[in-house]
Amino acid sequence: MAGRPEKYTNELAAKILEQIATSSNSLKIICEANNLSVSTVQKWLREDKEFSINYARAKQEQADFIAEEIFLIADTPLMGKKIKTKVELIKDDEGNIVPFESEQEITEGDNIERSKIMIDARKWHAAHLNPKKYGNQNKPNDNDTPPISFEDFIKKIDEV
Repeated sequence: MAGRPEKYTNELAAKILEQIATSSNSLKIICEANNLSVSTVQKWLREDKEFSINYARAKQEQADFIAEEIFLIADTPLMGKKIKTKVELIKDDEGNIVPFESEQEITEGDNIERSKIMIDARKWHAAHLNPKKYGNQNKPNDNDTPPISFEDFIKKIDEV
């Protein structure tokens, strides 16, 4: 794409990896902020083994960052309004059935349901970035598959 850097530089790579390790942002968001395409970074992953290793390390650090966010979300009230509207079906003057809002119940306070969703999403993401540390802690059995290759690991990270 015109105007987007395609050439790998140590400075740009370090900037990308730092942003991955210190945020919960997706690769797409980080690339957009740095005027890069995701395909450019994926190309770097395929062609530069050192960048690939550092990328995998940054993703592990991102899992820790995301796990820490969970505490912040759990400890910080998310104030808001919850509005429940009761709708009844009535007949209008012409005999058509139409919805009629008969009553509203407004609750203000900590939006616990939203916080739970945010926490669950981060738990899921952290578990997929670092399954040994944040994943399901079931003990392995003889039927478990062996660890995947480094190349397959990088492909899985890109899919997240």
